[in-house]
Amino acid sequence: PKRNADELLAAAETEVDPQRQIAMYSTAARLLRAANQGNTKLANAMGRCAECKVSVGDEDGAKSMLLEGVGVLGVGNDVDLDQEIERISAASFEDVSMASGFYLYLGQLSIAEEALAFYRKGLFILEKSCCKNDKEQAMEIRKQLCAANCSLADLYMTDLCYEPDAETECEAAINRALDNDDGVVADALQAMANLRLSQSRPDDAVPIIQRAYERIHVGCSALARIVGLGVDDRKNDIEDDDEAPAPELSNVDEVNALPGFEFRCQTAKILLECAAHLSNTENPQKDTSKVNECAEAAVQVLASLLAQDDEVIEIWYLIGCAFNAFLPANAEMAKHHWDQALEMLLKVQAGIEDEMKFGNTDDNLHEQMGEIKGQIEEVQEKLGSITTAGTEEMDEG
Repeated sequence: PKRNADELLAAAETEVDPQRQIAMYSTAARLLRAANQGNTKLANAMGRCAECKVSVGDEDGAKSMLLEGVGVLGVGNDVDLDQEIERISAASFEDVSMASGFYLYLGQLSIAEEALAFYRKGLFILEKSCCKNDKEQAMEIRKQLCAANCSLADLYMTDLCYEPDAETECEAAINRALDNDDGVVADALQAMANLRLSQSRPDDAVPIIQRAYERIHVGCSALARIVGLGVDDRKNDIEDDDEAPAPELSNVDEVNALPGFEFRCQTAKILLECAAHLSNTENPQKDTSKVNECAEAAVQVLASLLAQDDEVIEIWYLIGCAFNAFLPANAEMAKHHWDQALEMLLKVQAGIEDEMKFGNTDDNLHEQMGEIKGQIEEVQEKLGSITTAGTEEMDEG
């Protein structure tokens, strides 16, 4: 028997094949449209279908589906400004949230000026929403405003960075994000710290990224303990202790609330850049304790990523950099993690060489080989600097 729209939507939620999901959501949307069974449910089906299209690389199809969904909701797509504001004010919280979300998603799937137009549309809907009378809805609108302004700021730091007013617009967007900061997520603070570094204002960036880290440190530290890099339980030696029981994960709620992998990786990189600035011999405000605070924070954040996925070479490399950033440097721990990064890079290199031996002439392979060789040289240089420093210390002794 043929399934109705609700049955298709329920089945699509548990389906693992994205192509079958797309077919289910598309069919459900067609049935809902034919039955005129409610714009919110229809738009939601279109939004879920768009997400599946992105997962299979069909971004153009996803954009078309999202634009159609916005048209179905009838929020934020009027030409007349007064009518547009009136429609937004009259719309339900669910429709406002969905329509703005569609526009912001369109911004993520677009570049430069097109992305800017979509982001501004999504922000406009949120700003004109009258859902702010309900406390919970108002809080959710603020969270969305914060996230949307952070996305807008990132656009001005990347695609639109050469626009004459890019820096001004970027800072204005971040300030709007901070105005809607909920005191929990670190997005707006991290965006401001990143901007200050790009403005060559590292002294201003340090306290800001430290505040951002404070919001995620409980979850990061809990995961760091799982991989033996917690502040309190880090051992002097780095040999594996097979008899030691595996530590149990604590602070599960904080761990589950952590931002994504890429966000935390960027957090660590900003912390390392701040540590490098603070340890600069020419820095008149050099403070060893502040350097080590930034380095330790970077270790905790990176260790949380290692606990999540220990096969990302960059994370092993960056943890080595973090231990090397301490004053004095923790050379043993730095060497351990750089050695692991080098071993992983050499395996990747060997794999590419094997493919080339079997006649694979893909240009991408040659490009990958060049990148891998450059990364191997960089890690070897880091390891060489540790050896050199150790030799110099022995000579001085």
